[in-house]
Amino acid sequence: MQADATDKGEASFRVRAVRLSRKYRAGAGPKFGRRRDAFGCRQAACGALQGKSDVWGAYRPDVSSSNRRRPGPATYGPAANWPEGPFPAAKDPATLLAIQTAAEVATAVRVERAARFWSQEKLADEAKVSRTTVTRLEAGSGWVDFQVLVRVANVLELKVALVPLRQ
Repeated sequence: MQADATDKGEASFRVRAVRLSRKYRAGAGPKFGRRRDAFGCRQAACGALQGKSDVWGAYRPDVSSSNRRRPGPATYGPAANWPEGPFPAAKDPATLLAIQTAAEVATAVRVERAARFWSQEKLADEAKVSRTTVTRLEAGSGWVDFQVLVRVANVLELKVALVPLRQ
């Protein structure tokens, strides 16, 4: 008798699990193409609230992973001008100084790497960083941490100094 009860319980569990899997599988049921926002409200997956207000009237700007990140130094001027410049989009003098410094570092790293006949992969292995980090550093497509910059510079026997300037 006990065995029958457990068999019946397991069978009903299996039936329930099958129903749930059918209900929530991709493309089936009323939930397809819908998601829940941070407040638990359902909305269309195509972005019903892009730059609009939510159900409580609070404004929610359209924020995606692409516009959350800071633009890299190369984006302040035409791509053909990297790393020589000029960088007309940099209006703030501090930003312009940072971009020019990043361009000088990128040029020095590229020249020294080429003089050793190393690939970006070889430099990345020696510096214990990823190849994409070396690519980003040379192309100016992103800001590189100072610690990573020092690692790459040490491998290439370049000196990096952080000198405060008073203007």
